[in-house]
Amino acid sequence: MIDFNAIRWKIINDDLEGMEMLYDRYAEAIFFTICQLVPEVEKSEEILINVFQKIWNERTALPESQDAFYIWLFKMTRNAASGNSFFSMN
Repeated sequence: MIDFNAIRWKIINDDLEGMEMLYDRYAEAIFFTICQLVPEVEKSEEILINVFQKIWNERTALPESQDAFYIWLFKMTRNAASGNSFFSMN
């Protein structure tokens, strides 16, 4: 398994392979979290896509540690699934 820092480095340097790796690593857990809050599968899939688009759009500001990234990611996911229109980076 590739180290988080290597994946992060790829993403912040505009390498889509890094996003694929990140998706492969986290998409299932994120989708599960979304489905707990949003019962409609189509809406959950849309939210999942939006979360990964947000990651890509904010790639230069990704948290540096894996733990901080994980917390940020799931906070953003909960916000998106709860219907908040703005995904907070905090």
